[in-house]
Amino acid sequence: MLQKNTVKQPAFLVAGVLFTLIALVALAALLVLKSKGDTAEQQVNTGNTAPSLDSLIVSELSGSGDIGPAGSGTGFTTNEGSTKTLYVRGQLTDLNGCNDLQDLKITVYRSGATGADACTPDMNDCYSATLVPASFQGCIAGSNTVTFETSFSMANFVDPSDTGSPYDAQTWLAKGVVKDNSDVTNDLTSDFDVNSLAAFSVPDAINYGAVGLGQDSNAIGLTFSNTGNRAVDAEVIALVDPVHQPEPLVGDMTSNLTGFADIAASAVHYSLTSGFTYGTDDTAVSKTASTELALGLNQQTDDNTVPSVDSFWKLRVPSSGVNGTYTNVLVFTAVAGAGGPGMTVLPQVGEISFGTDSWPNDVVVSGDYAYVSINGLSSIGTVDISNPASPVQVATTTVDIYPSRIVKSGSNLFAIANNKLETISVSNPASPVSTATFTLPYTPVDMAISGQYAYLTYGAGDWMDVVDITNPNSASIVGTLTFTAGAGPGSVAVSGQYAYVVNNANDTFVKIDVSNPASPAQVASITLPGFEGSLTGDITSVAIYGDYAYVTNQGKSVVEIVDITNPTALSLAAETPLIGNQNIVTVSGPRLFTSDGVLDISNRTSPTQLASIQYNSAIQLRNTFVSGQYAYVTDPGNLTLDVIDISGLPAM
Repeated sequence: MLQKNTVKQPAFLVAGVLFTLIALVALAALLVLKSKGDTAEQQVNTGNTAPSLDSLIVSELSGSGDIGPAGSGTGFTTNEGSTKTLYVRGQLTDLNGCNDLQDLKITVYRSGATGADACTPDMNDCYSATLVPASFQGCIAGSNTVTFETSFSMANFVDPSDTGSPYDAQTWLAKGVVKDNSDVTNDLTSDFDVNSLAAFSVPDAINYGAVGLGQDSNAIGLTFSNTGNRAVDAEVIALVDPVHQPEPLVGDMTSNLTGFADIAASAVHYSLTSGFTYGTDDTAVSKTASTELALGLNQQTDDNTVPSVDSFWKLRVPSSGVNGTYTNVLVFTAVAGAGGPGMTVLPQVGEISFGTDSWPNDVVVSGDYAYVSINGLSSIGTVDISNPASPVQVATTTVDIYPSRIVKSGSNLFAIANNKLETISVSNPASPVSTATFTLPYTPVDMAISGQYAYLTYGAGDWMDVVDITNPNSASIVGTLTFTAGAGPGSVAVSGQYAYVVNNANDTFVKIDVSNPASPAQVASITLPGFEGSLTGDITSVAIYGDYAYVTNQGKSVVEIVDITNPTALSLAAETPLIGNQNIVTVSGPRLFTSDGVLDISNRTSPTQLASIQYNSAIQLRNTFVSGQYAYVTDPGNLTLDVIDISGLPAM
């Protein structure tokens, strides 16, 4: 029995276990069937990842170092007269694989270009290219990171942005925008400068032909064409011909025959006017120092038109002692001006000539008349400018002096020169009359008038006089201020209770309290940086606008901006390039005019260059007077008064 029990007990347990397992399985089946009746569908996707533009490098050579950033990198220097390649390269990543990339757009542009990175392609300021995956390097199956490089053919006249250029407040940018197949984008920008290149091309010979003893050659034309990216003028100096005349005979023209005298370098004269008269309205070539040739040659803005200007040259042959073929070399140096694309070009619309030896120097405009000091003829010319395109001289008033500076106050003009102050009544504008001449202790350099007082500076005498002109026909000196010996006071301007004087000889600028005209007192002075920080005699002209004085520094070709707010101190706030090479400035509203162009000074310490002036011809520009939509500029070199239409300036 015990044995049977032993056998039966395991069988019972196994059967019980099997029953239990079957029951559990059945229960599980019932649960699964119930779950299917309540199902909500679920999905999981591996989402799109935005592409990444990892690096962007701008260089002058394929694969070479970065030329940025702006202000500290080497920058891009274009080729003279031809294009030069600019390279942009970098790396980008797409975690969905490089085949998910759609394209990469790269725009290279000047920061001030219209539309910024959406600019319209323009050879001066905007270039763009679009790269597709086929052009990427390293895009193979499974690859997420690729590299790229593209290039741009930059014009020789591409806008410069380096210090001193018309766009020195801006930079150049290379912007890349990468897009994937889901139109998701990523971008990166690098900045750099484009360097200035002042350059021109000029024919390699001036052939005067056969010229008889004691005769002048015909005027030989020489055309300058702008091949750089700056507005340019020229400097010229004569050197010995190193090929035909290897001896160190500096500058003069030498004969191919022995025993004959040289022809002096200065026997060659030049002008921008084809019909110029030798020796009266031209410039002689020098062999000891460069002389200026004011080309006014603008930067190129039209892709297909290279700006050019003609100059004219004459040779006067000595009456004896010369024979043979004479040669020397003229070396021309390009000098950067301030004009450039983006700047308005103001046209000359009228002109009047005052005749031989007239030398018009200063101009004042009132109503329909311009009054011009004609230094060479000791007169004031009255010009009817009711039709600015066709000015007509209607009167000539002879004065006792050779007038340089003229200022209008009330119904009178006041003129200075030699040691005289002369009063000219313009009560009848078309017929001025000299009414009084007041003898001064010395020859004044400049004059400013404020209220009933005229302020006169004397360069060689180192002082300033305050002259009471309450009775314009009986002027009297009421106060005098003496400057440091050798100061050389020149240009003067008056604003409120202060006069401001440029001391040209020692490059100082001084502030003078004239609230008591009988006792003017210097209250502040500042020494401005001369040419290369060493030479003196560069500070030449001043104009006042608000709390700042704009002082021309011809040696550095800049306008120094001086803060005059503090009654007893002056401080240099900023400096900005001069427009052209002219050193006389005048203010009209928030604009600073020279005879070569216009600066916007609405931001007092950061002027922007608005415009350059394109003359029909110009030799020796002097003073500018602004009235309405015209500027009137004297050109003693051409013996003319030029009328410039300034209506094209941007609205203030």
